[in-house]
Amino acid sequence: MDTISPTATTPVSTVPLTASPLPQPSQPLNVQTVQTQSIIYASFGRRFLAGLLDGVIVQIINIVIGWVPLFLFMIIVDKFGKNLGNRSISIVSPMVLYGAFIWLTTIIIFCGYFVYFIGSRGQTPGKMVVGIKVVKIDTHTSPGYISAFLREIVGKIISCLVICLGFFWMLWDKNKQTWHDKIANTIVIKI
Repeated sequence: MDTISPTATTPVSTVPLTASPLPQPSQPLNVQTVQTQSIIYASFGRRFLAGLLDGVIVQIINIVIGWVPLFLFMIIVDKFGKNLGNRSISIVSPMVLYGAFIWLTTIIIFCGYFVYFIGSRGQTPGKMVVGIKVVKIDTHTSPGYISAFLREIVGKIISCLVICLGFFWMLWDKNKQTWHDKIANTIVIKI
């Protein structure tokens, strides 16, 4: 009968400590990744209110830039008209030119305001007040100036064409996108 003495040693195989029988995750859980997956889309009411606020701001800018010079122009014409005696100044021609000036400045102010703010930060002052932001649908970053131009100018003209249906499209769209959002590949989120 073979007996093993307690003092006898047998070789023991060792496993390196770095090997693990459990699989390791390839990437740690990123809190920012989890936050981007839970997007809260801006409601129609918030978007409408932001549009109203921006409309008021654009009108104030337009009044300062367009209408104040009109009043100055009228004062100058009135003053010089009195000093000419028999000769009268035809005010029709200057008023037509000034009307064209106001129309052109309104378009430039409107386009510049929305393209600048949406392109650079994704928020106009009206959107800042109500807590919403325009972002690219794939990167969740500010759209940039080209996308802002497509969204705010080209897209909004198209959204207005069929009884403003493009603006109401968000009410049944799964990503709450209007036509101008779809054209620029953007979404509007609550922040």
